[in-house]
Amino acid sequence: MALKSRYVGATTVINTSANQHLILGGITLTKFKFMNKADCTIVVNDSDQLCIFANQGYESKLGEIIYLFKVVTAGVDVTWNGRT
Repeated sequence: MALKSRYVGATTVINTSANQHLILGGITLTKFKFMNKADCTIVVNDSDQLCIFANQGYESKLGEIIYLFKVVTAGVDVTWNGRT
């Protein structure tokens, strides 16, 4: 039996707290898109902290698996969505 994908994500704009994890419950995503309204710092999987500019966002590449996505910066309005 083939596994079915499902889409997950924010149902509204999230105003982040410091070190806020966006992917919860041990899920992994095969597609992921994040949008930020202000400059912020993020961590993707086991990466170092990455600084991204307002409205730059982040999108996973083909074949990339995302299992951890954390917004380090507090007070940033963000949205995200992904596919399992």
